Amino acid sequence: MHKRKRTNLVMIRIKIISITILIIILVSCSGANKECIQGIKVSELLESATTNYSYCSLIKKSIDLDSEALIKISTLPVFDAAGYEHGYVLINIVEKIGEDKYIAIISNIKKEDKKTIKSYLEVGLEYGGNKSYKDKELKEIFPKLANHLY
Repeated sequence: MHKRKRTNLVMIRIKIISITILIIILVSCSGANKECIQGIKVSELLESATTNYSYCSLIKKSIDLDSEALIKISTLPVFDAAGYEHGYVLINIVEKIGEDKYIAIISNIKKEDKKTIKSYLEVGLEYGGNKSYKDKELKEIFPKLANHLY
């Protein structure tokens, strides 16, 4: 009888530990994407790839037409998988502020920076979450901007 109680206690502890682990995993996964501003979501991967800057703050300032922030976020070096998401964030920013305002702010940047922006925007279109952009080129979505970046 004593052995059975001990076995039951062990099973209860295992269940409690398992449930606790499951809850921790579910809570951490549900917060994987946080909304910065106006529907623009940023994953922990992208946040961690840009640790020297407050990424959400740059987004907010860019949408408020802060030239320095917009140029900084547009030319920010983001590598690997986070670069794809970063491209989609830039697409969202251009949509929100408008192609003409975006062009006006980045008009005097270096040619290398324009190439960087073009690359981010292209992967943002291809791999971003907007299905209407899938299989479309930059010049179809933002013709003025594409012309400015080429």
